[in-house]
Amino acid sequence: MADAVVIGGGIAGLAAAHLLLTHGHQVTLLERGPQLGGLLAGHTDPTTGNGFDWGTHLFRETGVPVLDEFFLSTPLPGGMLVWKKGMGNQAGAIYGGRLSLDSPFADVRCAPWAETANTELRQFWAGGEAPAPASHDQPLSSVALARFGPTLLRALLLPCLERWFACPPDQLAWFAAELTGLARVVVPDSANWLTHQHNPRFRAAVAIPQQTQLPAQFRPELRDFYPRQGGTGAFVKALASQLASRGAKLLTGVKCIELLEPGQLRWSASGGPMRSVNAEVCVFSGGVVSALNFLGLPFASYGFGAPARHAVVHLRLSEALAPSAPYVMGFDGPLFRCTHYAGMTGQPDERLTIEVLGHAELLGQALAQVVWRELCGAGVVPVGVELTNFSVHELRPGFPVPSLINLQALRAAAQDVKRRAPWVGFCGLGFGHEAFFQNDVLMHVNRVVEEMV
Repeated sequence: MADAVVIGGGIAGLAAAHLLLTHGHQVTLLERGPQLGGLLAGHTDPTTGNGFDWGTHLFRETGVPVLDEFFLSTPLPGGMLVWKKGMGNQAGAIYGGRLSLDSPFADVRCAPWAETANTELRQFWAGGEAPAPASHDQPLSSVALARFGPTLLRALLLPCLERWFACPPDQLAWFAAELTGLARVVVPDSANWLTHQHNPRFRAAVAIPQQTQLPAQFRPELRDFYPRQGGTGAFVKALASQLASRGAKLLTGVKCIELLEPGQLRWSASGGPMRSVNAEVCVFSGGVVSALNFLGLPFASYGFGAPARHAVVHLRLSEALAPSAPYVMGFDGPLFRCTHYAGMTGQPDERLTIEVLGHAELLGQALAQVVWRELCGAGVVPVGVELTNFSVHELRPGFPVPSLINLQALRAAAQDVKRRAPWVGFCGLGFGHEAFFQNDVLMHVNRVVEEMV
């Protein structure tokens, strides 16, 4: 009989299982879906056999040694590409039809309103003192107006965010800009940026045009990494294999998980009989929506708005592309983010994956054609390279809109979940220190497990 149960088989659940095993617990992990990993399970095209990720997933060390050792020491076919500190996240961006492989932020220097925006930005950074950190749930318009001025807000942020989220701008939270790469812009050249580099207000709003020139003191202290073969799906399988070899029971297709009382759960798998398990420790890693369902709390009562459309387009090209930026952000059209597998793996590759937010009017082949034209027009795909195969997938239930009302609902739901079952360690509920980003969730998992054991 297990003495620790983990509910949820995404990377947070796998991390929780590892931490509990490290503390000497017997672990049973329960996953409702047919496979472990969630979005990280990846996708194999049934026609071509090509493997793809569900979006861009470049991993980064957490700074928690027991987790980083687990992730980086797990054997993988082909091994792991590990970048030097501060060097892996050197991505590109498309804005105004132009491709930059030097920064993931929108380069607005050629925009007709660039000088006006630059003048307004100078008013923000003239104070010199570090700005008060903007919280996720502050109104987007007020934070962006104070940071960038009216020109950048009207010409860049609002058009992009309206396309992606189909939500009135005055209803969006500042988290919308942080989530989509719009918290900074490229305005001056590198020499100008380096002149102002010691001004924290300047650095908060303005990105250096060439990431390779970013001074070492401003680079991330943690390393990025990605599997050389098999993508995120291979990584998940390797982590699961490691856990199973250490005695963890990893069960998929689990239904009807019920919390009977502190320390006792009941569940069934694949239509089988109900089983009961007693657990000294119970960790839930499935996110706030799954937590509400788990506890029988009515999701509709919290007032969450409808999610945005979230789709991926997998492309196979006639020729392998050379290694370049691991991913490219898009600020012009349907393309939100492009996974460049050659850049992710460090070796030539003919695959691209495009994430799309919003643009519900573009479906199937029409969406693939629009994205393909955008890639070719910006120079992501070289002249002469052709598209040989594509597939379009709608990711359900969609992308949570970072609106003020959704963040308020998230806060209320997270508080109710914790009150309803205080003996369960809920991880990654999406609010405060448990925020949306993967490493925030993983570090929160570590804190929860440390508190429970």
